[in-house]
Amino acid sequence: MSNCSTCPSSGTCSIGGKDDDGLPPGMLQCYNLNQSTAEGNLVWIETVPTADGYAIADASAEVLGKLRGYDTRLFGVLIGGNGLKGLYDAAFSFGVNTLYHVKEAALSEYHPEAYCDALADVVNRVNPAGVVLGGTARGVEIAPRLAAALAAGLVSDCVDLSMDGREMTFVKSSFGGRSVAEAVCTTFPQMATMRPGALPVPEPEAGRKGTVIYRSMKDADLKGIVRSDEAGIERPAKRATFILGSEIGEGSIAVAERIAAATGAIVMCTPALAEAGSMPSDRVFDGIADTGVLFGISGADADFVRSCVMNRMVVVSADPETNVGQSADRLIIGDTGRILAEIDRKLGS
Repeated sequence: MSNCSTCPSSGTCSIGGKDDDGLPPGMLQCYNLNQSTAEGNLVWIETVPTADGYAIADASAEVLGKLRGYDTRLFGVLIGGNGLKGLYDAAFSFGVNTLYHVKEAALSEYHPEAYCDALADVVNRVNPAGVVLGGTARGVEIAPRLAAALAAGLVSDCVDLSMDGREMTFVKSSFGGRSVAEAVCTTFPQMATMRPGALPVPEPEAGRKGTVIYRSMKDADLKGIVRSDEAGIERPAKRATFILGSEIGEGSIAVAERIAAATGAIVMCTPALAEAGSMPSDRVFDGIADTGVLFGISGADADFVRSCVMNRMVVVSADPETNVGQSADRLIIGDTGRILAEIDRKLGS
């Protein structure tokens, strides 16, 4: 019996009283009763309306595709009415093993408090190791509410993640893109939002099957929406974005605006150009674009540009040594004002 403090093998030991947790000596160390039993990862599957019903938002598909690559159970949560049933196969094709559908017609309309309550209900039932949301406008509104409800940590605006067993490491772009930082959550569930567009949209894997479980939120406290306005500049998908840097002259800004109007692009700017007073602050580029065409980027803009996420980048610069051009799909060297003027002339804009 003299060794029972290191590994109690039976319930007959009574030597030494109890430790600080009220357990027989050594039991806590031997069985690690404080260790979390959380397993798997859970993703809120945001939906967008289409002409035929609903589709899974790209931001959610990106997260699912990333987590699909790990050997762990993947839970998905849909919130809304019967109209979402057509998304079950799509969710399974992106790797979901078990799909929870909080099926309430009243939740077909977005309500942040009710959506948070619905997700918290599923998380408490599933006990996942990780909870990851796409960092859309709705995702970044729900995530801190959900983290507070779960007494969990939250890493926001991540550009990548990795897993080692149950433990997740999140990657954030920091210091204006000059470096990246890794962050972890020290509590379970580990929570994060992922920057939309930072991860590729996965290819669906047809034929994958899973389980659907229905949940109810009949007592949801829904607040009436008095008014809903879209804020900021319209950003349709697949629309080119002109990003004007601090080397752009005043006259060239007007030329870029004309070219954008003629080609269906939109004109944004770097923070340095806005700080100089050449363009308003609400035109500062938010860092995400399908195609970005960068004009007049100088060293003052480079750190910001390197932190941006674009599927395709074209850089027009007078500096052949510009370090932004190293990550560009195409680099055009020349006088930016003259190049813009020539494009304007050819378009007849």
